[in-house]
Amino acid sequence: MTVESVTGTYALAAWPWLASRGSGQTGAGQLRNLADGGLIDVPGQPNELLSCSPAWCRVLVVSSAAGMARIDLMRPDGTDRRQVASGSVHAAVADVAVLDRFEVLTVSSAADTNQQLVLYDITKKQVVTIADGVGIVLCRAGLLSWSTGDQEARIWHALDLHTLR
Repeated sequence: MTVESVTGTYALAAWPWLASRGSGQTGAGQLRNLADGGLIDVPGQPNELLSCSPAWCRVLVVSSAAGMARIDLMRPDGTDRRQVASGSVHAAVADVAVLDRFEVLTVSSAADTNQQLVLYDITKKQVVTIADGVGIVLCRAGLLSWSTGDQEARIWHALDLHTLR
């Protein structure tokens, strides 16, 4: 076993890639390949928070009112940038572009505490509603899970994203 030290603040994105993490810092980021030492500088503006996988970066564009203005997706080199959502929309899971195809989001309304679970399909460039009244949202290895109901009557649901065409 070998141990390699890396200067900076990084998190594992997908083996062998590390993505820079700035604990809420805005601006540019970096992807580092542990296998071959490759580096990709990810462009970002001072009002943008970046989270990246090797294939896609989620860009949270912060407005001057210190709130989130919109969510964009782009390739780590800055190309293929597209607006995914705006308003009361939030990234529902830490993973960026699950299966390199789906951005998992929640939409909340100030009028109620219910959330709507939606997927942005990168391939089709469209948003699809998955469920209303959502509580907890989880996703691992392409299996999307969410709860509905309250603490006394919580119901869990699952969707294998591999099955979507």
